[in-house]
Parts: sequence; structure tokens; C-alpha cells
Amino acid sequence: MTINLPVGTVMAKTFTVKRIRKEAILSTMSNPIIDSTVIELDSLYENAGFLGFYTFMDSPPPVEQWTSIVAKDIINAEIFPMWIPSQIKQQCVCLPYKVRTTSGNIVAVTQMLAAKNNTIVSSKVWWFGLPVVNKFHVDFKPGMKERTEELLLAGLYLAA
Repeated sequence: MTINLPVGTVMAKTFTVKRIRKEAILSTMSNPIIDSTVIELDSLYENAGFLGFYTFMDSPPPVEQWTSIVAKDIINAEIFPMWIPSQIKQQCVCLPYKVRTTSGNIVAVTQMLAAKNNTIVSSKVWWFGLPVVNKFHVDFKPGMKERTEELLLAGLYLAA
């Protein structure tokens, strides 16, 4: 998927494009991912945001498989109950979780996945919390889920 957004473009009101990169995907599935593009974003309210586009050869697999295919960092995560989005009416996955980084810090993450055509769109927002304290505790920032949803809406608009 070709995305032509210049660095500095504002998306979903609170995110600014930092970098767009292609990711190499090794897939042994019968319906492989043929293209993977990630937009790295600077977030006005959190530490980082990411918008990912994972295009399959055919239509995306069933929604039950999306998390294991696209959300790779939740393997060692503390997963919280999913939430119901207020703006997105199509089938989606809404994952709040906390994960420990290699440096030992805890990061709160809200991630949403939805499909458009043969692409799964992923929006992800990270909050590192307060330095030193984040070795022991990080909570979700108010509004993280809503901003993740706004970011997903922008991603679904970009997915042609």
C-alpha cells in the first residue's frame, strides 16, 4: 500500500507524521500478508502513536485471528477487558494492555484493529507514564481509547 503523507502532516487532530516505513513480513499462511506499512506518529497527549496497514493477498482472515497476526507485542502483556468504541460501527478489536519494555519500563497501550477491503488497519497509542515510577506502575491516560479510535478512523480513510 502506498501512502504519500509528508512528514509533519497532522492526522486525527492530535497526531503528527514522523516517519513512514515498510516492514518485511514473513508469512507461511495460505493467505499471506503481501504488504505492511507503518506510520510512526508523534502524539500531542501520549508518547507515541502508530498506524499500521497489513494487506492480505485475499480478504483478511476472521476477526478472531487478527490479534495473533498483527498485534505481536501482546505476547507477554497484561491484557485488560476490551472496550466498545463509540464512533466505529464496523467489526473491530479494541485492546487495552500493558507491556514491559526491554529497559524494564511499563507501557500502557491502546490498540484497535479493523478491516477495509483486503487490509487490516491497526491504530496504536503508547503512554510511558512518569519516569522512575513507570518501572512499577503506569495507568491508562484519560482519552487514550478515544484518540486511538480517532486514529483508526483516519487509517480506515487512508486504506483505499
